[in-house]
Amino acid sequence: MMLLYNVVLILSVIGASTSFTTPTCPRGDYHKETPSAETHLQACKQYTCDSCCFENITIELASVPIAQVGKLDYHQCSKQLTDACSNQHTYLQCLYQCSPNLYPWMGKVTRIPNSIPLCSNFCDQWYLTCQADMTCAPGVGNWKTGLNKGFDADGNPVNPCKDGVMCRNYTEVYGSGQALCENIWGTMFTYTTDTTNCIDPSDPAHNAKFVESLNSTFTSSVCAPVEYVDAGMIVGIVFGVLAALGLIAAGVVFYMRQKKSKG
Repeated sequence: MMLLYNVVLILSVIGASTSFTTPTCPRGDYHKETPSAETHLQACKQYTCDSCCFENITIELASVPIAQVGKLDYHQCSKQLTDACSNQHTYLQCLYQCSPNLYPWMGKVTRIPNSIPLCSNFCDQWYLTCQADMTCAPGVGNWKTGLNKGFDADGNPVNPCKDGVMCRNYTEVYGSGQALCENIWGTMFTYTTDTTNCIDPSDPAHNAKFVESLNSTFTSSVCAPVEYVDAGMIVGIVFGVLAALGLIAAGVVFYMRQKKSKG
């Protein structure tokens, strides 16, 4: 069974007819043409050293729960995602929007990812955290074709739910992690139980190793963890330092006055 899976995996990479051997960006509405450092990402910070996304899309992805990403409103059925479910969606969006390591599954002309093998543990966790969340995607739950996207004349997001479509929870629509991963974004992802030869949206370092293992000519990009200090914290630090300096100055003045009075 494992041999069959490996053959299918190799054929899926070959079938993409990719001519890329180095980190390359997909072609999409919000992608860069080529990956480069992006030092002010508000989310997806694991891709800061070599990113396919700009800061503006990560501002949307930094919202918890996730609300709007590009043309898609995540508030389906007039309900927000739960935070746990939102986090899984964000991992997946960060992978698609920012990772430069999806090129083995991109067509050389379209640069559109297809049949990316997602790790079963990620898919199963995604399903478990989202079971009670709601979607109005019809049929098998394809968000790519089953939801409205875009903005109205006033610039507000359109209702993602099409007229007459029933709202259902993820359990009713998908029923399993495999169905969720293999249907929600059309044919972009497949589900695999091979924990080594798979893409885990929450683990870029694992993904980089996997990409390099596919072909001796393939290279990958992986960033060291970067911690960002937000503006509020910076302001707090500045005021703290100024307050400390003020206390020191007051202490010096008090000491000099005491010394002078004794003299």
